[in-house]
Amino acid sequence: MIYGQVDLYDYFHREKQPSQRALLTVYARPPHSEESADKRRPALLILPGGGYSFVSEREREPVAVEWLKRGFNCYTLQYSVRPQRYPVQLTEAAMAMAYVAANAEQHGTDASRVAAVGFSAGGHLCAMLSSLSVNDEVKRALGDIPAVQPAAALICYGVLDYENSARTTDTFRNVTGNFGVEVKDVNPVKLVTAATSPTFLWHTFNDEVVPVANSINYASALHKAGVSCELHVFDEGAHGLSLATEETGCTSDKEKRCAAWVDLACDWLRINRGFR
Repeated sequence: MIYGQVDLYDYFHREKQPSQRALLTVYARPPHSEESADKRRPALLILPGGGYSFVSEREREPVAVEWLKRGFNCYTLQYSVRPQRYPVQLTEAAMAMAYVAANAEQHGTDASRVAAVGFSAGGHLCAMLSSLSVNDEVKRALGDIPAVQPAAALICYGVLDYENSARTTDTFRNVTGNFGVEVKDVNPVKLVTAATSPTFLWHTFNDEVVPVANSINYASALHKAGVSCELHVFDEGAHGLSLATEETGCTSDKEKRCAAWVDLACDWLRINRGFR
């Protein structure tokens, strides 16, 4: 297994401010002697949540370990948080995708089967990354770094619709710099086009932090744009369940039911999106 950390600013020879960071942790299993030498694994870029004020550890390494067991190479991104604002975080996520593509051969990754998964504010970032191909501002910020959009997206209780996120105003404030950036430019539900990545979404019906309408409205926008989508809404569960296991702080039997999202998402990727 390759396990290591890469500073993406150093890797791409980009200057950074003291409050900026883009630390990518690599969990990869290149083919071994008992596998075909040309075997390539699908991959997952993991974008934890934290309201753009911190990066959640519960939604980082445990998720990588779980998906590694399922045959995916995994890359977790510790991205910049406030006072950094858009387009910094999205540019860093795009740098991570470019790094995965550039090192696919070394890591035994299939560059055509790289998905991204995001949680809460990381779900917001994942949705923005899913529409990267039509984001000229971030393409300019990347310069000569290729703009690589994920082949598929998994969004977990994501902040996806500002108009239905009154209780997540701080997330939008953190990413826009107290609304120094136009909200319309970072409101994923308004940015969906036919070029947006196919998306798997899950949420809980009684999420009191990020209302379920975020995922429902985003799914509706995908449907209108003709983008493949699968949406699962679980009856009960607090916000921020991550894997919904005891390892990630979940003790309620009702909430542990939400752990099924991993199997559902894995099946969707393998059967519907060709991530075999």
